[in-house]
Amino acid sequence: ANTDESNNTTATDSQSILAFPKTLMEMMDYCDEMNSKRAEDSDKFCVTWLPDGKSFLVRDPTEFARTIIPKFFKPSKFT
Repeated sequence: ANTDESNNTTATDSQSILAFPKTLMEMMDYCDEMNSKRAEDSDKFCVTWLPDGKSFLVRDPTEFARTIIPKFFKPSKFT
């Protein structure tokens, strides 16, 4: 892989870093879709956007780690 001598990162590392925001947004789009399928607030999905739309809330960290993270990220990326 190509190496950037100024900070010792490879091209592959840079691609992974750039892919993270895209994957995160795909994850949140999925969570939005799941939330829209649920009618009651008490039945909301384990992750939801906050009212300002700039951040999100993980309502159930255990469920989030068990079901959502593995759909979008490799286990080695969040352990």
